[in-house]
Amino acid sequence: YNQPGMIYVEYALAPVDPTIVEINPVPGEIEATNKSIYMSFNTSIAEVEKIEVKDSKGWTAEMVLDVNYYVWDKDISIILPQETAKKEDLSVVLKVKDIQGKYATYGEEEGMVNLAYTLVPVTPTVVDCGAVNQTITTSTSSLEIMFNTPIAKVNVVQIQAMFGEFPPLVEGEDYSFYDNILTVNLPAQYLENAVYAPEEYRELLLCLDVEDIQGKKVAYSNSAMYPQEAAEAYGMTFLQYSVKPVTKVTSIDPACGFYEVLPSEVTLTFDNTIQA
Repeated sequence: YNQPGMIYVEYALAPVDPTIVEINPVPGEIEATNKSIYMSFNTSIAEVEKIEVKDSKGWTAEMVLDVNYYVWDKDISIILPQETAKKEDLSVVLKVKDIQGKYATYGEEEGMVNLAYTLVPVTPTVVDCGAVNQTITTSTSSLEIMFNTPIAKVNVVQIQAMFGEFPPLVEGEDYSFYDNILTVNLPAQYLENAVYAPEEYRELLLCLDVEDIQGKKVAYSNSAMYPQEAAEAYGMTFLQYSVKPVTKVTSIDPACGFYEVLPSEVTLTFDNTIQA
């Protein structure tokens, strides 16, 4: 080693036993609607031989890289299948090799990681009705209803009102849903009818038949017409809104534009009686 112009540095490499150092959520009781599991290892991951989720009754789902799970250096993120929300228990089984070629372990099992969870059912409900104090105006274009669990299916969305009856809304045109949010597009003509109704009849009822990923119907009501007991009996959601008319300008004479000489008088016509 005694060569001019050379520097030698020696290291003794101590082997590392690969294991999980962080899990979220930790094994034990979790909500059935939990959608993912994240874990971090103490060494970099080189190969994932298997990741599967299963329950004690024989149901098994094999996870696929970049579809159901993702790997970043020392971290793995698993996106749980929607079916797991209907299970009572869950095991997450992994066979993972680190960059030393060693299988990562967790607990006392050799060459295998097995995470056991007990799934606690969640009662689906509405956490946000999409309007302040449940009051909307005739210019409101849409409502976003937020649930506490992800939505799996919407069977019916229908508007009932004192000032008219309307057919069920159409998915893709009048409403859509993603994760735990249902967006309802309010057809303008439905609300414009409220302008001609007495104030005490300017109430709009949104009737929803919604199932969450547990297969449960969302039974919720803030309506005096259909109280919570009725919502639970029908397995429906009833959201009541007060409709507040908005006065609009229908014409301006002379029309807006550029004038060499400003008009001496401008007339605005409204669609409703106005007060000074």
